[in-house]
Amino acid sequence: MNDDDLDYLKTLTILYAEDDDSIRGQLCQFLNRRCKELYSTTNGKEGLEAFELYQPDIVVTDILMPVMDGLKMGEAIRAINPKTPIIITTAFEEPRYFHRAIDLGVDKYVTKPVDLAVLEKALLKCARAIRAEVALHELQERTTELLESQRIAKLGHWRMDLVHGKLSWSEEFLRIFEIDAARFGTSCAAFLSLIHPEDRESVAKSYQAHLEECADYDIEHRLLLTDGQVKYVHERCQTERDENGRPLRILGTVQDITERKLIELELEQHRLHLEDLVAVRTAELEKAKDQAEAANRAKSVFSANMSHELRTPLNAILGFAQLIERDPLLSEGHRRELQTINRAGRHLLALINDVLEISRIEAGHTAVQNEPFDLSDMLLSIEEMTRVRAEIKKLNFNVELLGVLPHFVKGDAHHLRQVLLNLLGNSVKYTDHGTITLRLKPIDDCISFEIIDTGVGIAEDDLQNIFHAFYQTDVGIAKGEGTGLGLTISREFIRLMGGEIQVTSAVNEGSIFAFTIPLPEISAPAITLKPQGQILSLAAGQPNYRVLIVEDNEDNRLLLTRLLENVGFEVRAVNDGKQAVAMFQSWHPNFIWMDMRMPVMDGYQATKMIRALPDGKNVKIAALTASAFKEDRDSILSAGCDDMLTKPLSEDSLFAIMGQLLQLEYCYAPTTTSSSNENAVNLDLSCLSPEWRDELSHAADMLDVEAIEVVVQKIKVEFPEQAQALENAIAGFHFDVIQQAIRDLQAD
Repeated sequence: MNDDDLDYLKTLTILYAEDDDSIRGQLCQFLNRRCKELYSTTNGKEGLEAFELYQPDIVVTDILMPVMDGLKMGEAIRAINPKTPIIITTAFEEPRYFHRAIDLGVDKYVTKPVDLAVLEKALLKCARAIRAEVALHELQERTTELLESQRIAKLGHWRMDLVHGKLSWSEEFLRIFEIDAARFGTSCAAFLSLIHPEDRESVAKSYQAHLEECADYDIEHRLLLTDGQVKYVHERCQTERDENGRPLRILGTVQDITERKLIELELEQHRLHLEDLVAVRTAELEKAKDQAEAANRAKSVFSANMSHELRTPLNAILGFAQLIERDPLLSEGHRRELQTINRAGRHLLALINDVLEISRIEAGHTAVQNEPFDLSDMLLSIEEMTRVRAEIKKLNFNVELLGVLPHFVKGDAHHLRQVLLNLLGNSVKYTDHGTITLRLKPIDDCISFEIIDTGVGIAEDDLQNIFHAFYQTDVGIAKGEGTGLGLTISREFIRLMGGEIQVTSAVNEGSIFAFTIPLPEISAPAITLKPQGQILSLAAGQPNYRVLIVEDNEDNRLLLTRLLENVGFEVRAVNDGKQAVAMFQSWHPNFIWMDMRMPVMDGYQATKMIRALPDGKNVKIAALTASAFKEDRDSILSAGCDDMLTKPLSEDSLFAIMGQLLQLEYCYAPTTTSSSNENAVNLDLSCLSPEWRDELSHAADMLDVEAIEVVVQKIKVEFPEQAQALENAIAGFHFDVIQQAIRDLQAD
């Protein structure tokens, strides 16, 4: 892809008409990145009005839309400006639409689902055509200016007396022909002798037609002068006739147009050369496009490998931590340490996911997953998590509903949840006093979200950069948390869901992050049972289920084996897909956990081979993958898997998938409830000595959990409440709470 043409495309404006909200949201994000300004409408009538108002450079439109379809809109646009490039996107491949598009003269007919590479190629082609037209227009303007400034009117006249057969000339005429009147003669034959031999026949025919048929005599031809010089002239004449129509005399003019003709010829050469340049540039762009696609493929392979290499060991770390935590003989101290390992591991997992997510976004591999979900339930869980964090910092947290929200909606619950948790988490992080508010308002089939805080605010200079990848404000750097990717990812997710994020903020006055996305209401979907607590064993009276684990990583193989055997499954484990096929034939398991990336034979091949064997269609196969990419699900299911589980695996999800596929019943550990006050952090450190406070401040600045634990052990006997509060703070990684408590004491 050529940077010059991409840069030129970004100086152009695009009008996009599409009535499908989902498609429009996705393509708006794509087009927004590639042009100066995007005007989006939902039907042809609005599109035509927008065209008349904004005069965009390129038009991209669907065909079938309400009020006015895309082809009628294109016809109206062609009447206004015939040169505006038009690209059609449609799911209909009927000849009548295609023929109408051809008659309209559209520049590209792109079928849906839209291949973004094809659309980008069409946009670049339009941009190149516009660029060439502009260059040609500029050249023509320069030519006109040159002619107007340099050309002197070179106009002569001649007179032919047909009665007496006499030809007379003006001085200017003689100057144009560069001849001596004494040598030239006064006959018509002498005149014809100076006409270029290749033009004499056409001039004679035009002259004869004028005399005999009264046809116009308005022609251009060449002169061949005595010194061999060629000139171009423009000649006109009129004939006087008697009452019977017989010609009497002819009056004519001749103008030297040599300079103009030479410039036109040069212009034509430039045009031909420009076409050659466009052809060369097109070939260069094709090569650059191939290189860019190869780079994107390389980035995808890198992301997949990094996902596998980073998440696979985390699976063992988090899995064994959860497994050990189930030990009833574990001391409370060791249990808290394991909980800390779990929290730290999941924090690391979140950071890894952020880096992989931004890589996936840049490669164009992130897609919207529009599915039914319970909006009320999702908002409640977000509210509960945010309220706990806000209460730890002694902040007020409010949820304001401006209208009645739908219960069940269709949208991307995963991405919406990630956006809201990120924005609310930022508000809590950067607010030390006051209130955090989540405000929701239904607008037709959309919902508006506003996250409002009374925090430190954002400086005007930072507002221009906060959505750039890895950018952090001075306040964010001082906090020492995160990767600087949260807002970048959130903005891209919002765009994918069909919205745009806006932010208003001022230093020390708080911030407002707002966005609106389509979330149409739907009827209640089928109910999904929630986890009932920790699973102890299989319920009595069920068959003996054989489970085969296919996993090349020894740690993960051991983890899965212990988890499943502890619950009551009969388990066997192998290292690769080839062994899995052999074990299936000899042992006939009821369920297979299949890793998808293995040596010798991978999970895709093994699954297909097992499905082709006798009874291979009856066994339940669930994929184990370290890929963080949801789009891999389609290829995994098409290989023959019934479901998939992403590493690091969740114990609840693992048993839930097996329970659903095998119709299992489990025995659960009794559930206990705890007051939210148990998680609250009461950091009244005024009772501690200045030395201990300094030690805590330094440890919190360095994010040193072990150093804070040392202080906790020192004060536990004398100040047990403060020790417990500090343990709660470091368990949630709330080093900022410790720092703020010490700063409050210093301010006093």
